[in-house]
Amino acid sequence: MDSFLVERRWTLPASLSSIQIMEQITTEINKITAELDDIKKLLGKNYEDWTLKEKQMFGDHEQLREEKTLLLKQKTILMQREQNQGT
Repeated sequence: MDSFLVERRWTLPASLSSIQIMEQITTEINKITAELDDIKKLLGKNYEDWTLKEKQMFGDHEQLREEKTLLLKQKTILMQREQNQGT
């Protein structure tokens, strides 16, 4: 998860076709979905069972929930863009 508590600024070059834009939006949605799946798995673990690396990367459950909220917002925005591109 490379976006920990960092909001992504997602912009597209104006030269892309609508199909390319849709493909890039879909790719980004898939990346976010994978990150959300990783967060869900980690939130399901007891904090005592986290590895040292997980604790260093994510802090604790509360920080991880904040990351999850941010990713869900970003995914919603991208899904809206995807829907707008399709119309």
